[in-house]
Amino acid sequence: LALFGKQSMWWKPWSGITTAYLQTVMSFEDMAQRIRSYEPQFLNGLLQTPEYARALIDRGPDPAHHAALAELRQRRQAQFAAAQGKELICVIDEASILRPVGNAQIMRRQVQHLIKLNEDPRYQLRLAELKRTNLPVEIGSTAIFDFAEALLPTIAYSESIDGGLVIQDEAAVDRRAKMFDKLRHQSLTPSKTTGKLRDVLRTNYYR
Repeated sequence: LALFGKQSMWWKPWSGITTAYLQTVMSFEDMAQRIRSYEPQFLNGLLQTPEYARALIDRGPDPAHHAALAELRQRRQAQFAAAQGKELICVIDEASILRPVGNAQIMRRQVQHLIKLNEDPRYQLRLAELKRTNLPVEIGSTAIFDFAEALLPTIAYSESIDGGLVIQDEAAVDRRAKMFDKLRHQSLTPSKTTGKLRDVLRTNYYR
């Protein structure tokens, strides 16, 4: 970690407009071999189309920085896509694709993008259906970073409107990881997720 911290980070040009906890997340994304993620309200930043990302960013403060932040999000995706041996496992809450961000056209392209990503073996998308009962969604916004180096333990991260929390306590990380894996296994498989996404396209975003 110390050696990694001394390197010049690719996101340094954006350091003046990003929060410390976002910079931490980007560092973890670079180092992790596997990322497990659940977002109850919006899609993970690594899954967002440029239009979806910009519509979401435009809802935030500091309009002068919105274009740069949208550019940064695209760069994050490019960094992940270019890396070798990485895996992203995302549980997508059904509410996040039924509640429009921007407009129907943006959502249509976003859902189409999710379907395409689910064909890539580096991405595993699972849908947590609203009709399913007893899903452990109380885990909230969570990212779990698994690293290739045996000496670097798994780290969890949770985010709210007030900021981000890095979780390193072994018992707390293990508890959150088990909750995530339970949620993942109770959600739709990747192939059934693709089918559900196509259904959402037909019923919600092709009117």
